[in-house]
Amino acid sequence: FVAPAVKVARPPQIDGLLDDACWAAATEVGGFRRVDSGQPANEQTRCAFAWDAAALYIGVTCLESALVPAVQKAHLLKANVKGRDTHVFADDCIEVFLSLDPSRGYYQLAANTLGTQYDSRGVDSAWDGKWSCAAKLGDGQWTMEVAVPFASIGVAAPSKGAVWRFNLCRDEQPKQESSSLCGIQGRFHAPEQFGSLVFVETLPRIAITNLGADASGKTHAQIALTPSTDAGNIKLRLETKTGDSSRVADEKEWKSSGKPETVELQSKESVSGARVSMVDIVTNLTVLRTLWTPVGATTKSTICELATFGCEVTLYVNGEEARSLTASRRQTTSLTLRPGLNPVVARCRAVGKDPCIALKLMEMDDHENKGWLVHQGFEKAWTTKTSAPSEWTPALPVATGIWGSAQAKEITLRRVIHVPKAGPRNWPMSEDFHIPANTSQVLYPLLEVPSGVPLDDYQVHVEVPVGLRVTAVDEVAGIPGRVLQEQATRGGHRYVIGVENPSGAGMELNIRWGDESKNLIAYIPAIRVGGTCDWRLLRGRLTSPDNARFLHPLLVKWQESGVTGVACFDNITVREKGSTANLLSVGTFEEPWWQEHRNWHLIEAEREGAKTRCCQLSGTPESEKNQDALWVGDPIPIKPNTEYEFEAWVKCDKVSSDKVKPRLALLVSHEGGELASGPIRFGFQSRGGYATELPASIAIKPLPPLLKKRPKQSRITPCYYSDTFGNEVSRALIRNVLDSGIGGIYGGLHNRVCKAVQREGVHIAWSFPYNSWQVFPAPDWPKAHPDKIAVSYDGKPDTGRICPTYALSSGNEFEPLLRAWVRASVKGCGYDEIDCDYEVPVVDPPTFCFCPRCLEAFRQEEKLSEEETLTPQIVVKKYREQWTAFRCRQNAAMIGLLARWIREIDPKIKVTSYSGYQSKYTRAHYGVDWSSLAPHIDMGIAGYNGSRQALQETVKALGNVPFVGGEMYYLSNSSDATGPLPREGWKLRLLRAYVDGGCNGVLIWWLPPMDGAAFFQTSQATAIITDFEDVLREGKRVDERVQFGSQMPPEDFAAFEAGHRILILLFNPTTKTRSIEGLRVQGATTTRWRRYNDVAGKLITSPAEGRRIECAAQDVAVLLGE
Repeated sequence: FVAPAVKVARPPQIDGLLDDACWAAATEVGGFRRVDSGQPANEQTRCAFAWDAAALYIGVTCLESALVPAVQKAHLLKANVKGRDTHVFADDCIEVFLSLDPSRGYYQLAANTLGTQYDSRGVDSAWDGKWSCAAKLGDGQWTMEVAVPFASIGVAAPSKGAVWRFNLCRDEQPKQESSSLCGIQGRFHAPEQFGSLVFVETLPRIAITNLGADASGKTHAQIALTPSTDAGNIKLRLETKTGDSSRVADEKEWKSSGKPETVELQSKESVSGARVSMVDIVTNLTVLRTLWTPVGATTKSTICELATFGCEVTLYVNGEEARSLTASRRQTTSLTLRPGLNPVVARCRAVGKDPCIALKLMEMDDHENKGWLVHQGFEKAWTTKTSAPSEWTPALPVATGIWGSAQAKEITLRRVIHVPKAGPRNWPMSEDFHIPANTSQVLYPLLEVPSGVPLDDYQVHVEVPVGLRVTAVDEVAGIPGRVLQEQATRGGHRYVIGVENPSGAGMELNIRWGDESKNLIAYIPAIRVGGTCDWRLLRGRLTSPDNARFLHPLLVKWQESGVTGVACFDNITVREKGSTANLLSVGTFEEPWWQEHRNWHLIEAEREGAKTRCCQLSGTPESEKNQDALWVGDPIPIKPNTEYEFEAWVKCDKVSSDKVKPRLALLVSHEGGELASGPIRFGFQSRGGYATELPASIAIKPLPPLLKKRPKQSRITPCYYSDTFGNEVSRALIRNVLDSGIGGIYGGLHNRVCKAVQREGVHIAWSFPYNSWQVFPAPDWPKAHPDKIAVSYDGKPDTGRICPTYALSSGNEFEPLLRAWVRASVKGCGYDEIDCDYEVPVVDPPTFCFCPRCLEAFRQEEKLSEEETLTPQIVVKKYREQWTAFRCRQNAAMIGLLARWIREIDPKIKVTSYSGYQSKYTRAHYGVDWSSLAPHIDMGIAGYNGSRQALQETVKALGNVPFVGGEMYYLSNSSDATGPLPREGWKLRLLRAYVDGGCNGVLIWWLPPMDGAAFFQTSQATAIITDFEDVLREGKRVDERVQFGSQMPPEDFAAFEAGHRILILLFNPTTKTRSIEGLRVQGATTTRWRRYNDVAGKLITSPAEGRRIECAAQDVAVLLGE
């Protein structure tokens, strides 16, 4: 591995922000690999290097999903170690290794996010260097800057072209990952595996935006270059390897044009690995080289049956001869296939009367001679990938086979077989599909859409085993499709599903549904587009929510969706199903309305030979974090619970996403009988089978039925806000919610699921929309009272928010307006609970309000001198803790007002509040201190995946107020960026969060990605809670009285005593079966132990009186002693 360090004129300020000019011009490198496996780290790290005459500077960005505000997992980040040369490696930290001369050893510099430093020469920590560092926590990441003066390590400034050995490593605690930039294995202290750091003076900023195999199997790299001053000429190389041999597959020289450019390199063959390097042409010095990246060149094979009648045949695969057959022969042959598109070509020469040939690809064809195209004569070029099928025609049936025209003496038959890259094909990154007996679950097959495959009749062929059926194709959660054919087979059922736009995973026509006040209900995609295609008409269908009164079309490329490419939209129509009336009057972009609403998205184009105006959206790697969107007209009045149809002409150029993959959403139902173990097989076919995918398999994991037990007082509560599924899947989801014992849903009533389950006794909690000092209850307030709106940290007015100090002041004019809005919103709302999710960042980052009124109120509360000048910067730097507490008290006071007004309208509604666990981070980042909130709320709800300590500290802060902790099942319902579903141990996590949080319930993020495994394990947890709810809620926690014959971590068990009963939950979070021996309860003589069978949902007699208990990996053992 080789990385460049670029010389800078001005050093960065070491504050952890990475906002200096030198970092904007530096080349970032990444691709950290795990030390234990060599696989890419789940939590990736990027870094850049700079230098001047005084020091080496390092800027590091650590992506961290625990710091995404929505997931409430910041407590998992470790920052506890203080004191020089202490064990910072127990915290989240960065380690830098520098070796100036291998004969002199190496230096190690490490620091955690508190700035605690550890340094050593080799492994000798007695050495201390004079270097500096600073870290900063952000949303979804933390950053660090390091400055290493050359004098501190005893060297002069390096000269241009100097090379040091180095590595940069990361200890990540939430996922317990150790990873490194240079890909070392086994341990960090491995100088023989260090990479090279090259000191250069000028270099363009480089970003490798894509490195891998495309759909055709060719390896390619895309490299974005941003010129710098005096950047010299460089040579870019793509190196590939197969086995132990490697070669330069492609290289290009680059000379700056003064503008950003993208260079593409490509290999002409399938390989197993690839890497990119960059060479300075003048010095011939390699200044950048990535690690080898696997690109998946594993071969596959399939069987072809063929028979010749009056002809001789030569069979080619990927341009190479595979088999020759003489006339009147029947043969079975194996075809070796590579990842990507594999042309299979038969050169046929007539040698007798009535020539014909019969062919069948065994894994893909349900009958002979399917999908073959024919061309007169033969050319060797037709056997390769480059041959286009546009001039080919379907082969003609003749006697017992197929042929070309009757007069043809020589013909060529051709098909292409697509072999996908290795990897899971059930979203998200799952190899299998879990389905409890007698339930319906959503299967998400990931679609392959290779470049060059005709899409005019793209179909997905799906086979499910006996006992299962595909009962719906959901057009909201997946790519729209419809079942064209269903056929019963000996092995189950076969389906042919037509898919109009399989590439739809990039840009979209989205519909914003609004209520009668045009307030947001949900954004739902109507038409998704992607890939490359000329103008084509696409259609979509959506059913309006039951509280929807308006829809507003939005053409959009969402921010941070990984979308690149260009898409054009034209002639958009919106119709109520069954009607011919177009509700959208401005969908051609030619209407006078657009003259008044000119927009740079509108361009002139040509469609079907005529000039037209259309909307163009675009995405680049550089704009990935930005949204590109255009509202089409004004909101349109519509009817609730009504199906609407959408049409748009679309043209796409290389529209794709590395985060959102095209998928179907199939409702798979078990309708009685034996539930087979699978597999489910699927693959695409297009142009009548001409292009065919080698079928993928998804293993089925049958599970027992859901236990249908719901606790009376404790509530397992997943989040669900708006309809993310169509009608059929929503009905299945309702059944899964009820049968798995879920007792509450957090979100809103305006969706099919919440309305239906509330009628069955499930509590619905409303996430209250007034949550951050907004002024929307009084829309004219900013104009009427400009002196009473909030002021941001940079001194600018925040016209969307009221000044908190003013809003809480006695007799203010805003309070009655807000109170009236709250009363109108709550009256007759139908909710069982209302949650005031009032999270407002205070100093991390500093937001608002820093107006003179707030600063003066802060001065008075803190009793600061009148002579002391208070500015936002002084307050945040000098009085950080006090200002945080001041804001937390104000947020709590507002929640108190909201709660009082809610109770005035309906005393039966419980008022709750949600935030992170009690911690310094929660106070600074969310403005929530649970001890301040406790007097105002009926229940506190906090965080996800908290430790026992985090939960107990929050319980302590709340005092007598009940508390519910959270567990996250899966972050997204569209992106698989967080890896596969965390199925293993889900029951354990629910039960541990339940007992450690005080036995009131568990909040789950969130309902849409919950699958059969989640519902089954949830039903097991709710059955345990239901059958022992009296002991759990009314009993006394007595962990201290439980003893074990062998060591047992205190966080791995919980004990409750009620009367003469002792209930013990034994948690095994490890990946191996745990044997627990010598269980005793001090002061109790038990007559018997019984163990709970959470598959059957009942107690059974446990042998050996509890002295030896086997607890399966990532499972829970529940024992009742009497």
